[in-house]
Amino acid sequence: MTKFSEDIFQILAYLDNEKAKITNKTSEKVKSFKVYNNEKALSEATHLKMFMQLLDDLLMNDTSISFYDGETISRATKRMKIITENELEYGRRSDLIVKNKEAEEQYDLSSNEFKKTGMSHDILTRQQSKNLRINACIINDINLLLGNANSRINYFDFSGRQSYISQLFSFDGCFVAYKVGSFTIPKNLMQLNQFRFSLIALYRWKKCTIDNSKKVLFEILKAEDDYGLVEVSNDIVNYRLSPPRDNVNHVQVVFSPSKGSKRTISVLQN
Repeated sequence: MTKFSEDIFQILAYLDNEKAKITNKTSEKVKSFKVYNNEKALSEATHLKMFMQLLDDLLMNDTSISFYDGETISRATKRMKIITENELEYGRRSDLIVKNKEAEEQYDLSSNEFKKTGMSHDILTRQQSKNLRINACIINDINLLLGNANSRINYFDFSGRQSYISQLFSFDGCFVAYKVGSFTIPKNLMQLNQFRFSLIALYRWKKCTIDNSKKVLFEILKAEDDYGLVEVSNDIVNYRLSPPRDNVNHVQVVFSPSKGSKRTISVLQN
């Protein structure tokens, strides 16, 4: 057997091994769809977990974004004054927050909300309103960092395994949000053909999010380079001690009272 033949056999063996891995991974994904056979009994946390698994398999290799689930407080809402009835609050929680990575300072890139299957229209519209307002704070935060009001973010609102993707941007002192796509996790192999359209929407969401992450990372690293040793070197050269102000003003975001605040108000009124 020649050296060339040995190399060919090694290559074929490697390819067979890799195909087997892909087949096993696909089989695991198909089996995981069976969890939706009892969809109405699944919790909000289960729907979030299934979406996270799908993201990990499809999108998350070698990307500049990271995910924080489990009612994480949005950093952007901490930075914005949230005016409510008779109180001033800082920070709102989100089911899934996307952030940039590869820098010590992290910025929120989007907030994404989940509800279990079968929730009422009233609950879903309240979730929609809350998620829009959190993402409005995120837009403010990114615009102030970049020094312009040109940012757009895409985010998810889930009800069970079904969701829609909204795009949000600011214009003339107002926020504008509109639906740009739908995403549904299949529960049956018969739905795989339709799943292609969901994947297209998912990859568009990924592109928008990663583009924002790169812009944010560029500004963070630029600020680190420009102002990293400014206090030490100030005696030699007259540098600014803080970044110059820009002309971008954040748009006011108003939240309803939190659950705890509502209970307090109710007790005082009674």
